[in-house]
Amino acid sequence: VLTTYKGLAHFQHRFRGEFLELTTPELFAELKLFMENLKLDETIFRSDHASNSLVLKGVLGRDKEKFLTQIEDAISHPNGSNIRRFKRYGI
Repeated sequence: VLTTYKGLAHFQHRFRGEFLELTTPELFAELKLFMENLKLDETIFRSDHASNSLVLKGVLGRDKEKFLTQIEDAISHPNGSNIRRFKRYGI
């Protein structure tokens, strides 16, 4: 997840307006694609930073299918209780 500490407008200005922020569903779709293509067996995976909307914790190989199920559930139920809600970039 990209965090723009000086605000989204500042970040967009630095990229001359060519940067478009992903929506939360787009972030989940990107995470799903990333997870589907990982081929790791004993790597600890964490997406539990305060900026992550979906918390995932486990070991790839053992927990990959569980992660994919959680991601698919977040995509299917964007208002689910397992999704962190926060106001992004002051918008």
